[in-house]
Amino acid sequence: MNPAAACFDVRGEYDVSGVIAGAQRFCAGHGANPVFCAHVATAASELANNLWLYADHGGQLRLTLLQRGAHRGVELVSEDDGPGIADPALALTEGWSSGGGMGCGLTGVQRLMDEFDLQTGPGRGTRVVTRKWWPPLR
Repeated sequence: MNPAAACFDVRGEYDVSGVIAGAQRFCAGHGANPVFCAHVATAASELANNLWLYADHGGQLRLTLLQRGAHRGVELVSEDDGPGIADPALALTEGWSSGGGMGCGLTGVQRLMDEFDLQTGPGRGTRVVTRKWWPPLR
């Protein structure tokens, strides 16, 4: 039997590969198809990268299995107590990056997943909650 939740501490770059592999195993272990697994693992990778790049002490990423009627899903929660995002609307603008990257991390997560919520502010840390469902909710 596969656990209904998994938690990963992300403190540095090398933790990201464990998150990717763990997200892939978690989804596959609960019967998700390979494309679903890849979407969740990619979103988890982007969130984990943000934890080690931007949070002062890293943070945690949790995966939880969800059930809503005939639909199953996976919830990703990324939390840190870092400096927070000063302008969340700007951070969700395609192509904008505070760290010199490609600017598709959070916006990519938003596109890959079905639900997305960003809670942040200067000095408050950052919490991202995102969900993906199969079969997709309409």
